[in-house]
Amino acid sequence: MPGKPVGQPGSVYFIQAVNSGLVKIGYVTSGSIESRLKSLQTGSPEKLVLRAAIATRFPVEAELGLHKIFRFARSHGEWFRPVDRLIALLLCPDALPDLINFLAMRVNNGDEDTLLNYWGDRAWDNWLDSKRFVEDAICPIESAS
Repeated sequence: MPGKPVGQPGSVYFIQAVNSGLVKIGYVTSGSIESRLKSLQTGSPEKLVLRAAIATRFPVEAELGLHKIFRFARSHGEWFRPVDRLIALLLCPDALPDLINFLAMRVNNGDEDTLLNYWGDRAWDNWLDSKRFVEDAICPIESAS
């Protein structure tokens, strides 16, 4: 990851374009997420909204992990189609810190090659089911469809 501030604390954010539904998964290590949103908004014809932001010790690694597990939904660059799995995460922000930390640890420990094998459909579904739905009232999955 040349040029990226590996291991520097920051935040991973999810910004969504209102009309298309596309979601940008990015990170900041300096400056504010609000500044980043404003900067992205300047170049976007669509209204953008911040859907979630998670502080982490390893934002670069977490972002890389998220990009890998959502690679099948990539639209362009760091923008992803609003697939059910991604929307379910955004509807259940309490589950995001666990996922962010898990991904950051795997990538930081050099496990990014095994990340995709580990994070296959069955593992994803099991993880999502376990988070979802300790209390359905906190994170209703019906609205993710």
